[in-house]
Amino acid sequence: MITDQSVNQFYIRFLSSINSSTDTVYRYFDEQYTYLEMYSIMLKVNAALKGRRYEQVVLYASKRFPTYAAIFSIVLSNNTWVPLSPENPESRNLEILNQTNSTIVVYDDELPGAILAYFKEKNADILSLDKIVSSYKEEEFESNIFNKHDVAYIMFTSGSTGMPKGVPMTHENYINFINNILAILPFGKSEVFSDFHDFTFDISIFYLFTCPLVQGAFSPIRDEKDKVIPIKHLVDNKITVWSSVPSVINRIKTFRPKDKIGTAIKIMFLCGEPLKFDVLRYCFDNMNMNHVYNFYGLTETGVENFYHRCTREDLSRYVNYGIAPIGKPLPGNEIKVM
Repeated sequence: MITDQSVNQFYIRFLSSINSSTDTVYRYFDEQYTYLEMYSIMLKVNAALKGRRYEQVVLYASKRFPTYAAIFSIVLSNNTWVPLSPENPESRNLEILNQTNSTIVVYDDELPGAILAYFKEKNADILSLDKIVSSYKEEEFESNIFNKHDVAYIMFTSGSTGMPKGVPMTHENYINFINNILAILPFGKSEVFSDFHDFTFDISIFYLFTCPLVQGAFSPIRDEKDKVIPIKHLVDNKITVWSSVPSVINRIKTFRPKDKIGTAIKIMFLCGEPLKFDVLRYCFDNMNMNHVYNFYGLTETGVENFYHRCTREDLSRYVNYGIAPIGKPLPGNEIKVM
């Protein structure tokens, strides 16, 4: 059960795992940074947010290194992180902004004209992440008291059936998910986490908040070619924890159907789509996976709610279904079978 006390203990542990480590936290081929470098940027972002609490802070940023520090600073300063993707159409981002009440935006490159005009019209604070990194002095986080019912972040649904809808996620809700993940998956120290999907897709919560707690490193995919077929990225960056929808693995299977794919991956976290048996068989036979997990859940209910550790026996046991089961509910989830 998540309490106010356990939420605060989570953040104390999370912060101490960052500010006391010299390990690598970000790896993109030859571009690498340490936890201490990230913590320095976190303190600068914290300085830029001084005096703000319980506000919605829009972060319009790519997967450059400072973005990760900004995400953590927004949450740790007791504000609400609202991710906005530069890869989304401008019209969609405006639809999202019109559902927020944010009067502050942090950006890492350049704000498109309509989005810049939106924030100027609201007389909002418009902060360049690059300027924060280069100009602000570090300021330690206050001893914030977190309430489990306060909103940590807002994710917007895909909008495939109409207007995207904002889902406010409390500290209590997402921390329960992270605690479950840490208890279920066999993480070691210094894992390298694939960072395949956009920050506006809630699978990002999985790696964002587990990686520092196991002293791991983020390895984002920033090249469009690697997004289509990520084999080079997987191998060169020595990815050990992979998270994606199954269709990404299916693309690898289509590209190299009979090859043995040699990677350092130890844990495979799959979700968001039915896990078909031809993909699961490929994970076992061609990618030599021992730890393949099928997760199922909704943005509205805290990332994932069910999990199943897949085995080769699944391929015969559930042959009539052709897909892996979604499994058992994660602790803390109440399930009604209809």
